[in-house]
Amino acid sequence: ISHHDNLKYFWNFGDNQTAFGETILHSYRKPGKYKIQLITMDNSGYYSIDEDYIWIDNYYPNVDILKFTYGRTSYDFYDDQVGEIPEGWYISNYEKFFGRITEVVENVDDFYKVVKIGDGTGIGGIFTSNCSGLPYATEPGDLNETSGTVEFWLYTDDTYDSMIVFELFEKEWSNGIVVMHYNSTWFLRSENGIVQFEFSDSWKLQNNTWTHFRIDFCCDDSYYMGLANDKFIIYADDIPSPVFNMSHISNPDLTNITCLRANSGL
Repeated sequence: ISHHDNLKYFWNFGDNQTAFGETILHSYRKPGKYKIQLITMDNSGYYSIDEDYIWIDNYYPNVDILKFTYGRTSYDFYDDQVGEIPEGWYISNYEKFFGRITEVVENVDDFYKVVKIGDGTGIGGIFTSNCSGLPYATEPGDLNETSGTVEFWLYTDDTYDSMIVFELFEKEWSNGIVVMHYNSTWFLRSENGIVQFEFSDSWKLQNNTWTHFRIDFCCDDSYYMGLANDKFIIYADDIPSPVFNMSHISNPDLTNITCLRANSGL
């Protein structure tokens, strides 16, 4: 191939994504080993193929949770032992395979006894019930509530790379509420897939700042907090999101919420 020809460039990034052009910017959604292929062709149809392998490593931010309040029930961690899993909670399935991340720490800033679910090296999380089937807690914490409010404080040191997930669901995560934050953007899992949303006043999660979250939900005809059946709303520092429909991917008749989950990754 002559350098004087008008060359065409075709890239295959090894993740089912391709592109054309001499200079390309590409992002990978998951860590791992990828085979990169570049095909260069001139006007006469002659071409060359270059291949190489690259490793993509994930950066995991710090994510901390301070105290959950569920309706009339408060889940704080004041009596839990530093360095251990909170008593009565279950931890993420990921931690069985990649090492335990979740633990109670003495303090973060001025907050005492905080649960760390991301420590810069991996992802973790806490569940109120044993939906992963893992023996990480001594007692199940099923909620079994038809309506209610969940409140908690959250802190992260990187709002762009943080993958933060809140879930309230019935038996399976696909039935209920799944809210995610990644690349400084909020997403909601719905029956139509993943959709993006914003809080009022274009509110954004800030680095190194404690944020108060509140989720109101209703699974019956009580119109709890003014919500119709199978509706929920999220408040961040008292700034509301839109009112959303709960997801019914595998169960069209969502009757109550049995599990609360907070995770620093999928």
